[in-house]
Amino acid sequence: MLLTTTNRTTTTFTGVGYPKTFPTEIADHVESNDLQASPETKKKFNLLWVLLMNQDLIYGYYNLRKTHGDPCKPLDWAIVEATTITEDGHVVPGASVVATPEIVQSAEKPIIEVNTRIPNLEGLHDINHSFVPPNRQPYVVTHPQDRVDFTAIQIDPDHIVALIEPTKFDNTGINTPENVNSRTIARHIIEFLSEDFESGRLPKSLLPLQSRIGNVANSIIGGLAEGPFEQVQVWTEVLQDTCLRFFDWGKLAFATATSIRFSPGGFDQFHKNWATYKDRLLLHLQQAANSPEII
Repeated sequence: MLLTTTNRTTTTFTGVGYPKTFPTEIADHVESNDLQASPETKKKFNLLWVLLMNQDLIYGYYNLRKTHGDPCKPLDWAIVEATTITEDGHVVPGASVVATPEIVQSAEKPIIEVNTRIPNLEGLHDINHSFVPPNRQPYVVTHPQDRVDFTAIQIDPDHIVALIEPTKFDNTGINTPENVNSRTIARHIIEFLSEDFESGRLPKSLLPLQSRIGNVANSIIGGLAEGPFEQVQVWTEVLQDTCLRFFDWGKLAFATATSIRFSPGGFDQFHKNWATYKDRLLLHLQQAANSPEII
């Protein structure tokens, strides 16, 4: 029987940057020992607060029952992936940030999976310490390449209870292919931007763009790479394969996101050419990307 009084969490976004060993071992143990969840636990998995856990953690809702100065953490365990741990003991995440810093900072017993199969991605992230309202400060960010704070998650090394070394890539699968509809939508949007550029309402670099994930977004970014625009800047939720083409063709100056979700072939290209891309990419926390200042 799984204990319902223990709070465990892990983090991922768009299927990347997730711990790959420990959760699988737990699942294998559960399956081999015929363990079952209690009715109370089963109900909790379907509650809205589970689906909104990242948001709740970011905005401090897990601290509502804590008294001021209480050192007790709201989470018992946290399992996160890193690409390296610095000499100071700070954790460098993988291809996804989202709420990883808040999760690590809120856990009594963090477990770090240091994935040695992928490059050390130090410098890719902009990590800042999270403050619960009303102590939160504004983000002084006006351009996609602006940084607020650190390149790694600050944590006391003595606080980490275990280190695990997985050697697996992110299992993303092949992206949904473009189709007639996605290319048509992309063509209309690119024509709209082109007309504004030709009329003098937009510069050749456009303004910072926000795209979502999927074949339509891929078609739009791919179309922009083939268009007349140069030195474009992108501020988006997730970066996909066509952003690599955009970079390689010299059209994309800088891109900011909270996660990188490439196909296996895209990640292979990204890892092999990390030195080429690292100064033109930045991953922010979900808290920063969703902040009123940036929106």
